[in-house]
Amino acid sequence: TITKGEYGQGDWLPVLTGACAYVVMRKDNKPLPLFEVTDMVGCDIFELGRMVNQVVDFLELKLPEFNIMNSFEWVVKTCFDENLKEKEKIERILKQGIFLMQCLVKWYLTTGRRPISIIAAVLVFVAQLNEVDVRLEDMAKELHVAVGTCELRYKELLNNLVKVAQALPWGKDITVENIMKNARFVIQYMELKSMSKHGEKRKRLEHVGF
Repeated sequence: TITKGEYGQGDWLPVLTGACAYVVMRKDNKPLPLFEVTDMVGCDIFELGRMVNQVVDFLELKLPEFNIMNSFEWVVKTCFDENLKEKEKIERILKQGIFLMQCLVKWYLTTGRRPISIIAAVLVFVAQLNEVDVRLEDMAKELHVAVGTCELRYKELLNNLVKVAQALPWGKDITVENIMKNARFVIQYMELKSMSKHGEKRKRLEHVGF
């Protein structure tokens, strides 16, 4: 029924198989990005997406909400584990990236957006922050998303970090051009602010180690 009477004919079977695999993983709250499935079954992401919708509708399933944190962690480990031997650096990239993702969710910058583009932007930012040479164009190609969209999300990330940085003693001097040099301090400030909001003992800025 899902394949409209063409089961076993043409390219239906691998696309259907990929769609079923994706649905099963989503039901189990495990990350399996659509672009990963398209690479395996040899179709484009729109064709696979349509098939996923057909499977979900036909079986009357309700998939859990897309977990952007799990997907970010999956992308980090997939992209860096083989190429980056420094385990501590990977963990730092993962920790900083997940924290930034949580901030973006809180700021509603993920609402109604393509999540993979946001993941690419954050990943490139924290990778460069940790002196790992990753280009936005390469990451966009790796994750099968438009470079232009990734660039927009990257600029949004920088602009919001600059806004947050204004609270620092030297915040007025921080711009989009030099935010990378100040990013560690800004993230540290954001973490302290986040902890204080969760009922932990407040800490003064000078205790951060600036």
